[in-house]
Amino acid sequence: MKSIFLIGLFLLLFTHNAYASFTPKEGLTEDSKGWYIWKKFTIGQNISYWAIQMIQPKTALADELPLQDQIQNWLNSAAEKYKINKKLFVALAKCESIFNPDAKGDWRSETEEYMAFGLFQWWKKSWLKYSAVYDYREWNYNSWRDQTELSALVIRDGGIKNWYNCGKWIGWIR
Repeated sequence: MKSIFLIGLFLLLFTHNAYASFTPKEGLTEDSKGWYIWKKFTIGQNISYWAIQMIQPKTALADELPLQDQIQNWLNSAAEKYKINKKLFVALAKCESIFNPDAKGDWRSETEEYMAFGLFQWWKKSWLKYSAVYDYREWNYNSWRDQTELSALVIRDGGIKNWYNCGKWIGWIR
């Protein structure tokens, strides 16, 4: 059995019919991960082979990241943009929804509905109020990105008490 394996290996390595399943291409090759060139390398005096050399990887777009990473990046970015405490802003989102953009809270048994929704647990009435205050764009109540942005604006302008319980819990409200 060992000799059959060695004969097969010899034939694979040293016969003219042993080609790889690809053909080297000239010039730049692009795929979803980056740009490449085919390059011929030589081992020893006369063993040459072709390999792909990466020239430049493509940068991952935010939407290509897992949702939790997108949320973390968005939270950090909004905190920097509006100059609010990044650590407390992230802690607030964690307290309100555990970073779940579809979180529902504040159940009302008399109406059998949740009053709060989303990453920052906005009540619809409060959302409509602050959407009107910051009316320079159209805000989407169901978008965790818009909830993050509007929350950062409200907090920047002194509205942290809209998240009183979590604000107190994380130490933003004394």
